[in-house]
Amino acid sequence: MRRLTKYLVLAEFVVLIAVPGTLRLLGDEGSTIENRARIEAPELSAGRLLDEETYAQLGAWFTDRLPLREHAVRAGAWIDYRVFRDSPSDQVIIGRGEWLFFHHELNLPCESPVTADDVVIRVDLLDRLTRASGRDFRFLIAPDKASIYRDRVGRVLPDQECNLEKNDMLRERMHALPVPVVPLWDQLTAARDDGLVFDPRGTHWTDLGRLVVVRELVESLAGGAWYDDDVRSRGPVDSRDELSALIGLPSDTQLEGFTIERSGVTVVKDPSAPGRETIPYDRTTATSSDRPLVTGPVALVRDSQFGLMQDRFLAPFFTEAHFPHWQTLAQPEFATAISASSTVVIQTVEREVWRRVGGSLFDRILTRLVLESTRAPLTVDAAAVRGASASEDGWALDESSASIPLRGGATADDRLVFVATQGGAQIRLVDRDGAEVAAPWVDRAPPESPTRAYLWIPAGVAPDDLVVEVLGGDGIGTPVAVTLPTSRLPAAHDSQRTGGPSS
Repeated sequence: MRRLTKYLVLAEFVVLIAVPGTLRLLGDEGSTIENRARIEAPELSAGRLLDEETYAQLGAWFTDRLPLREHAVRAGAWIDYRVFRDSPSDQVIIGRGEWLFFHHELNLPCESPVTADDVVIRVDLLDRLTRASGRDFRFLIAPDKASIYRDRVGRVLPDQECNLEKNDMLRERMHALPVPVVPLWDQLTAARDDGLVFDPRGTHWTDLGRLVVVRELVESLAGGAWYDDDVRSRGPVDSRDELSALIGLPSDTQLEGFTIERSGVTVVKDPSAPGRETIPYDRTTATSSDRPLVTGPVALVRDSQFGLMQDRFLAPFFTEAHFPHWQTLAQPEFATAISASSTVVIQTVEREVWRRVGGSLFDRILTRLVLESTRAPLTVDAAAVRGASASEDGWALDESSASIPLRGGATADDRLVFVATQGGAQIRLVDRDGAEVAAPWVDRAPPESPTRAYLWIPAGVAPDDLVVEVLGGDGIGTPVAVTLPTSRLPAAHDSQRTGGPSS
């Protein structure tokens, strides 16, 4: 290397180190532009000084606060994206043209063992439980951008086709179902002819997409409540462009904006409860001297898609609307919203439906709906109980396992049995020969948590022929049953309703 070149390289190195270091000493801390929180400093203690993770976190913390950092990140992201068409973030997929996609849209479905038929069965159970409590029910899946703009996705990930095929099956099943499902895939796809229904560089609907969604939901709940004349243009508005920020290239894209101004309708939003301001939950009321409203109260269990449209698009249609977020399922706000409602609307984005309807979140909603429904205690053949004895709360285990025969006649209705448990007891319902009773969740275990279990008595089966088996745990409560209204599933799903094999 020539001496002049050596000096130039040395000078460049000194500048790269000295300028940020000097600015740092002067109090200038860099900022992050990748749509995330800054990395926190590690806890420094004697026990952690020899831990490699401590120094890795310390280095990341220091790097996050380097002056001029945002400029370096932006430059690197620009080269990756514009020159090499590569994504600077593993959460973002580069599509065709200026289109960006959230990685989870194309990798979450196939990671879940839950099938499209499982989703249908669980939605049917939520519908029947809601109606058992005297309420109406709607279920709404917000399609992901990759489902509506498949032609803009671009490159194929190793498991992308599997995920898209699974989403296609879900789309087919949902469009074939009657109320309570509010299908949106075909409606949003058709609206592409009128403009963008998704932000090309974000993860949410545009205002045009929101108009399609609110129209479909409102007309499902109260036909004739939608008026095209209530739609107003807002002109160009800034988009959120979350995915641009994730790759380190924040953008200021503008899209056509809309709002809804309903003639004669006044909306009032309740303030958050003191000390609960951080909980994503709101309640609105509306009065009208002109337009029809959806008579409430209505609980809209939602995520960010509905959260971004609840004030301008949803609230003007409901006499009383509660907006609990999925994050509040374990909070008092969720119980309040369901208890106060006459209609329950559950909304979820497509990529999360497999986790939300197939896992512990489904269990929490199920529990709340069971508590809101009329429950009747199941009688027990006390003389035939083995391994347990009566207690104030039902039955306490005397041994590591127990069998508790039930009593009662058959009915023409399906019944969902709810059993409180203690100490991690495992519960199942079997016939007198020990064969497990088929349940509507097909071959997978029924929803169960450390404190409750759900069992199933099909129509025509008498409790006289059934036994509650308990394995492990410290105790068991009194089994209670909810009589379920007739399923609204088409006849093609009969075998799934009664626990038969999936089609």
